[in-house]
Parts: sequence; C-alpha cells; structure tokens
Amino acid sequence: MDKIFGIVRMEIAPGRADDFRERAAACIEAARKDLAGTTAYEWFLSDDGRECTVIEIYDGAEGVAHHGKMVGHTIPPILELAKFSIRFAGDVPDAVIERMRARLGTVDYFGPRFQGRLNSPAVGAGGPDAGSMIFAVAHFSIQPGKQDEFRALAAECLAAVEAREPGTIAYEWFLNAAGTECLTLDVYRDAEALAAHMANAGPTMANILQIVKSEVKLYGNVPAAVRSRFQGGLGVEFVAPQLQGVM
Repeated sequence: MDKIFGIVRMEIAPGRADDFRERAAACIEAARKDLAGTTAYEWFLSDDGRECTVIEIYDGAEGVAHHGKMVGHTIPPILELAKFSIRFAGDVPDAVIERMRARLGTVDYFGPRFQGRLNSPAVGAGGPDAGSMIFAVAHFSIQPGKQDEFRALAAECLAAVEAREPGTIAYEWFLNAAGTECLTLDVYRDAEALAAHMANAGPTMANILQIVKSEVKLYGNVPAAVRSRFQGGLGVEFVAPQLQGVM
C-alpha cells in the first residue's frame, strides 16, 4: 500500500520548552480524536528542550489531508515557538509537498520506498505500546559502483526481519533518485525487539556497513544495556526520549 512518511524537525525558541510541551500536547490530543489513515504520529523532545522531532506515517494523500483537518488549528501556536523543516519519503504527491512548504517552511523529498513492512492500511486507533517503541532513522551514502550489492544486501535484511522479528513493526527503506543514498525508518516494539534485530540482522548489516557511510539516529528510551551493544565509529546517535505518540 502507498504510504507517506514524514520526518519533521523543529528548532524551539530558547526558554520556551514548557510552552512547547503544552502546545504539542494539544496536537496529539486533537489527532487522537480520529486517527483514520494515520499509522504514526510520534514526538521526541531533546533533553535540553531545544529540538523536537516528529515521525509521521500516513495512508497516502487522503491520510495526510484528514490528519491536517484534525490538528490544523493546533499548528499555528507551535509555529510561534518553533522553526519547522520537513523531509518526506515514499509515495508523496507534489501537491502535498507544495502545500506543506507554503504552510510550514522548509520541505524536501528524499525518494520512493523500495522495500518495507508497512503494507496494510492504518488501524485508525492508538496502539497498546504507544510510548514504549524505539524508532531508528538511518542515512546511508553508498560507495560508487556498489548500488546493486547494496540492494541485494538490503533485501537479505528484510527477508531476515520478516522471517524472525515479530517485534520489528516497521522496516522501511527509501532510495534517492540517483540510487546513491538510502534513508531507512525502523520501528521496534521495545528495547528487547531492537536487541533481537541486532542479533538477527547484524551479520548482514555488517556487510552493508562495508560499502556505505552511515549515520543512525535512535529515538525513544533506549536502555544503557542496549546502547552499549552499538560499536563506536558507526555514527550512532541517541537523540531524544519520546514525548508522546499514537503508534
């Protein structure tokens, strides 16, 4: 199924973190009244209260439009406190990109999805594990001439996830137009699911890391025991705990 993925980053005005939290709560409250077409609407606030990231997943343009109707009145108060930038990926109509650019500011498009697990319509309701999930966003710059090898290894990773990882909720991969860069979005039910993924897909990911330059950002409450399993030098950053969400 066609999905629209968005990663929204907000730079919050100094000293306004408490006001931002209050206005963010109004957004999530408005969204929860009707989640038709919304798979994810997850907010992560940095410890210093200066930056917020929102990860959003919708069932096509209709899902985005419905979400906009639900939360639209809550966005202007946040714009008073924060500067927005948005990166879209997936099957995103140009009209959606232009509308968001006109309303919110900086918007770009990374590329289409070439593999993933989220192929069913959104359930239209908040999940039982909302607030405990861990989200990973990775960016890979692929070495010249290694695109075919990268795609083969990516398919191997997805096959391993689908065979043995019920706790990996989303495993979405996107390529830019030139096929030289990849963006991924993973969603793990909890820290145990993340650890299981590392054990299961780790050998194949090690091969991928030989042919890419990687940057990985983890969002959510990642326990110290899990953090310690990430080797230094892999470009892994633990960004922010979850403020609120619906997935």
